[in-house]
Amino acid sequence: MSDFDQFTLEDGQPFCQFDRKAPGNEDKIFLSVDRVIFTEVMLTIPWDNMVIDGKSIKTDSDEYQWLVEDPAKSVIIPIHDDNGKQYELADMLPKRQCAAYVNCCRPKELYTCGILSGIATNKKILKQIKNLSTTYLGYDLTLHSGYYGCYVFAAYNPIYRQIDWTQDAEVPGIYCRIAYRPNHKVPLTFRIKLYNCKQQIIGQYVRRNIKCAFLSHFVFDTKFDSLDIEVYDSNDILIDYYTQIIFIHRILFDIGIAEKQIEYKDEHGNVRIVDKYSNATNCQIGENEIQTLFGTSEEYNYDKFEKSLDFVFFDGDKEHQEENHQKAQDCILRILNNSRKVCYIGDIFFNKKSFIDYITPIKRLDLDIRIISSKEKNNTDELNELKTIIENHNHLVGTHVSCRIMKGKAVLHDRFIIADEKMWMLGCSLNEFGIRATTLIRVPQTYANKMINTAKNWWNNEKLTEIL
Repeated sequence: MSDFDQFTLEDGQPFCQFDRKAPGNEDKIFLSVDRVIFTEVMLTIPWDNMVIDGKSIKTDSDEYQWLVEDPAKSVIIPIHDDNGKQYELADMLPKRQCAAYVNCCRPKELYTCGILSGIATNKKILKQIKNLSTTYLGYDLTLHSGYYGCYVFAAYNPIYRQIDWTQDAEVPGIYCRIAYRPNHKVPLTFRIKLYNCKQQIIGQYVRRNIKCAFLSHFVFDTKFDSLDIEVYDSNDILIDYYTQIIFIHRILFDIGIAEKQIEYKDEHGNVRIVDKYSNATNCQIGENEIQTLFGTSEEYNYDKFEKSLDFVFFDGDKEHQEENHQKAQDCILRILNNSRKVCYIGDIFFNKKSFIDYITPIKRLDLDIRIISSKEKNNTDELNELKTIIENHNHLVGTHVSCRIMKGKAVLHDRFIIADEKMWMLGCSLNEFGIRATTLIRVPQTYANKMINTAKNWWNNEKLTEIL
């Protein structure tokens, strides 16, 4: 597929990688990208006609089922639209702002004594698959085990890369901006349905950009709250669609404080009003209570401290390492996913494992993530691995992750995470966080402001750090 052009195929040699950290005595899983010649028979029965480098590639199954019964046809998956989420394949395809045309066939069942079923139950092999797929494909293939042994054929809209829709602020209508692919301008037809706030159809229109203009203006007879749009090519074949497009007009906030006057009758039957404030001083019987962090905070028990992420303790129990690691990951991802703009991660031992565990699951693609690691604490291979996975993830997933490493002996020792104006300290590096007995502590805001400025200075000071 053309989407894999970023994998360099030098001198006709295929791109082929394996998990180099896997022990030498383990079976190996390879990720291979090669140019293949598509023939009708290969597209019809791929499990019996896939040849790479002169060798036939087969699985241990010859009973397959197609997503679309006719192998020559495909299903449209609008990966730019929430409607595409009904297809699991949408999570596995490279992200684009146009529809994908997909057909695939997968084994009807995995034989219990076969190679594919053996892979699905081999924890060591699954770990290799996870590392390879997150590094080079941008997602964890082990989460889609139902597609082991599957052949997926996908193509993207050949006419345009993206369509942007903007509502006209003056009259009922929309603007359509089309980013055509080079030398592929053709007239398009748009079939549009308008809906009111009750999701009732209030109008249907057909609009065409006969002149293949970059910008088109479609005017309607009535106002609308949302719309569906189907896109057809010059042969009147459906090539893309958008559902429930909603334009945000304005966001209003209205905050008020309600007051209530409380009245009561005294012993003489007179109506009196309760004072809003009391001038009485507090009285106490017995010795003063010892004032501790737990005694003065509104989060007066550990459960509330953990829920608010003010203080979280991981006990390092070896019998519950998996649960503790999951708990640690959940806490860190809550911090990162709730950020609005910029996150700093200060960890001199930050490596590829840290990236896979804590960066790849982040939901916010527009988040600016800045990692500060160390040249002294990571060897050259580890730094190269980290650089590769960052570049691949940014390219394939569309994230904004960057890393700077401290020169010489790092001035940084403790680990920290900054999410916008908030800051947390970690008791150990992310690659062992939750596994060893350690803590996650929110830094009081007065101290956090000073420490955040220090972290920003490290990031921008080329004498202390350099780009990875």
